[in-house]
Amino acid sequence: MTFGGNKPTSMTITMNSLPIPWENKVIYLGLYFSGITGNVDITSTLRKFYGQIMSVLGKGSHEMNAVYLVKTYCLPTLTYGCENVVLCENTKRKISVT
Repeated sequence: MTFGGNKPTSMTITMNSLPIPWENKVIYLGLYFSGITGNVDITSTLRKFYGQIMSVLGKGSHEMNAVYLVKTYCLPTLTYGCENVVLCENTKRKISVT
């Protein structure tokens, strides 16, 4: 993967005589980074977070128990790895809305 541009057209990297394909995004610490912009894509993280929220709220638990479970179980999924990247304004807004 290259950051900040298109993949090189004349370069092929191999391992054990097999070519390694170029990728448009890479995952690091659970976050997907775009190769062209270098920005973080949190779509899959948000999907996982909302899935956890639905599993917590779907149990019909007491309100305070649900708040505790969301805070200790779901919120770390949303924020994991965020301290290691610079978030663009659009991503910050998505996290704030969530």
